Amino acid sequence: MKPKDRILEALAHQEPDCIPTFFLGFTPQWVEKLIKRKPRDFLADFLPMYQRFDSDLVVAGPDVFYPYDVYASEDKVDEWGRRLRVCGLYSEFVEFPIKSADDIDSYQAPDPHGPKRTREVAGAKELVGDEKAIMSVVNGPFEPAWQLRGLSTFLKDIYVNPSLAEKCLDIAANFEIEVAKNLVAAGADIIMIGDDYGWQQGLIMSPTHWRKLILPRLARAVEAIKGCKVPVVLHSDGNITSILDDLVKTGLDGLNPIQAQCGLIPGEIKKKYPQLSQLGTVDIQHTLPFGTRQEIEEEIRNTIKSAGFGGGLIMGPQHAVQPDVPVENVDIMIKAIRKFGKYPMK
Repeated sequence: MKPKDRILEALAHQEPDCIPTFFLGFTPQWVEKLIKRKPRDFLADFLPMYQRFDSDLVVAGPDVFYPYDVYASEDKVDEWGRRLRVCGLYSEFVEFPIKSADDIDSYQAPDPHGPKRTREVAGAKELVGDEKAIMSVVNGPFEPAWQLRGLSTFLKDIYVNPSLAEKCLDIAANFEIEVAKNLVAAGADIIMIGDDYGWQQGLIMSPTHWRKLILPRLARAVEAIKGCKVPVVLHSDGNITSILDDLVKTGLDGLNPIQAQCGLIPGEIKKKYPQLSQLGTVDIQHTLPFGTRQEIEEEIRNTIKSAGFGGGLIMGPQHAVQPDVPVENVDIMIKAIRKFGKYPMK
């Protein structure tokens, strides 16, 4: 069976020949260890990682998770007017374009139709064709909105200036919907909406405010993208158990990551939300960076046993492969998924 068909059958809750494999991405520092130089181009440096590690699915731009140069020696201001600074292993936003409510009416969002936004998808399509599924990622309404104001300021806006918060959310949602449509036209088979709603222990904001401000705009994005006849998956880190019922009602096809350490247990999710596919279940905080072969294989066996029946399970790291993950452990993970994930299951 072709990898693309394997992925799409799993998302449709059918049992393919085996459980598909999946990588959300690879940090530049991790790729650097393999290619012995700093990676600079998705098609030349990152796409080969999906081939090297037998992933059934390729995640291709616009690069939401690693959009900025982590090797930069000085601050940069991006097209949104956000100032970025390299802080440790990542780039972080340190200055924001909407300083006050007076700035919002004159603010111009970037053009969602620029050709650079579909370059990676079009290039991946040319290289992998219909052999592997191509998933592209856009942001949801929340992250680009708070990045216009700063997270703490935006969370205060929710209480003291909700109209400003809603304007920021609308700017973000409108932009990302248009980008998503263009990505599908360029060859994306699946769209992931990346929008982190949780800390390790719970939501970043109250469920009440999330339902009032975020949910309607997220639902609008899901509906618009599914209108392009592709599956839609949500990426949100953290403990989001309090809003899972709401997320399922939007019509989402899948969720990533499934973080047991944050209360999202694969077997429990399978029982309560059988219509929600699970992408990325292998623990990226302990098992993959520090686990033994036995620990990695045991976690994968247990997940398959509890959540593999009837399709809907696509396995790989919960998030992008981090710099502290041994290459050997990634190989062990893939081989274990292939070994224990064959259908039909006994």
